[in-house]
Amino acid sequence: MNSKKSLFVIICVVLVSLIMSSMVVNAAYPTYVSVIRTKANPSKISKSGYTKITSSFKLIGGAREKFHSGNWAIAYVSNKTSYSVKYTIEILDDRRFYFDKRLYGPKTYTRTAKIFQRANGLFGVEITLEDGKKVIPNSNLEAQELMFNFSKTNRISARALGSGKNRVYTRIKANWSGYLFSGSETVEDKKLPRVTVTVLK
Repeated sequence: MNSKKSLFVIICVVLVSLIMSSMVVNAAYPTYVSVIRTKANPSKISKSGYTKITSSFKLIGGAREKFHSGNWAIAYVSNKTSYSVKYTIEILDDRRFYFDKRLYGPKTYTRTAKIFQRANGLFGVEITLEDGKKVIPNSNLEAQELMFNFSKTNRISARALGSGKNRVYTRIKANWSGYLFSGSETVEDKKLPRVTVTVLK
């Protein structure tokens, strides 16, 4: 048996093993939205001014941990070479006893990854970011950060906010799919951090 056939047999054995254990792995390592932050710069503005709201979060857990070169090789052989992460953000003003006021969105962004085989026989991924930029990460850690760390900044005017103190937060929904993982999560509003933006009188 030549080296290529030997490699193929090994990959097939590992593939079967991973498929048999995937249910256990998915149960043990759920994926969830975490490290949610909302920041305002500046936090005090005039009636004619604006602030920049930066919303950031990470996907933590099974999907992130399974996104590495070892699994890319198995996925490539099984012809499952694509990954996708979609997330929707909506910026709101928490009015407490009234309906919250929408300041931005909802808007959905998409990141994708495509597995490829390098000239040396190893496997990598090409990640396409929300703006269409394509990046080939140099390590598993860089790939995980590019695929599962999110940060968006949006400009919000004082007119949209209204005078006085405003409790601003970002509503988040995310879903992910790819080899050995798929799922979605909508974070409850009450669990989302608020940032105070004051429009001066």
